[in-house]
Amino acid sequence: RDLAMFPPFARIHHLPHLHRDQDGASYAISLLLALPLYVAMVGLAAEVASLTSTGMTLDAAASAAARSAATWLPLEGSAEAKWRQVQRAAVAALVPASGSEAAEAGTQFGAVDAEAEEAFVAAYRQFTPHALPTDDYLRHKYRWTAQSTRVTLTPTNPQGGDQVTVRVEFLAPIRVPGFGRWLGDVGSGNHWSRRLSREVTFTLEPTPRQSHPLGITYDRLR
Repeated sequence: RDLAMFPPFARIHHLPHLHRDQDGASYAISLLLALPLYVAMVGLAAEVASLTSTGMTLDAAASAAARSAATWLPLEGSAEAKWRQVQRAAVAALVPASGSEAAEAGTQFGAVDAEAEEAFVAAYRQFTPHALPTDDYLRHKYRWTAQSTRVTLTPTNPQGGDQVTVRVEFLAPIRVPGFGRWLGDVGSGNHWSRRLSREVTFTLEPTPRQSHPLGITYDRLR
């Protein structure tokens, strides 16, 4: 009885009759009607922010692939081996933006590159020696990214002085459930991805032989 004098407990004796109390019913109905729209707006904002962040990461990946191409293409060797190095540079930059959904959703671009997976794990462990994440997770993460990334070079076998275009395509995962059918264009069921691409064009520098003051002649990029 004494507690009923305080505001928080003033209407405690009305608890058994709340099912007949109509106070606040209109507010509850408004909340129920607006809640789905509110959740959809929050989910859409989160997904757009995720895709924007992925686009920025893709910009960095395209730049990394172009730098790798500028380094590897002038060297001697097969075009396939050079392309593989450019592909690895793009994949390594895109690992933070990838996920299991990207590799499971529809078309997969790349193939398994076990050598690159092990190199990625070794490099990661060199800078972050703690136990988590596990090595298997890192391998799978890299594999997901490689299967979701495609790098093309135009022309495929350029010479010094040619204009080279590096194109990086990436299947960005749609992370918020329910938005894949509207924002994604690759996939099915619960796993959808959106195809994003970036291009970087540069002039491939030739590799002139240079003479050292001591009389040694060498290739500049070897």
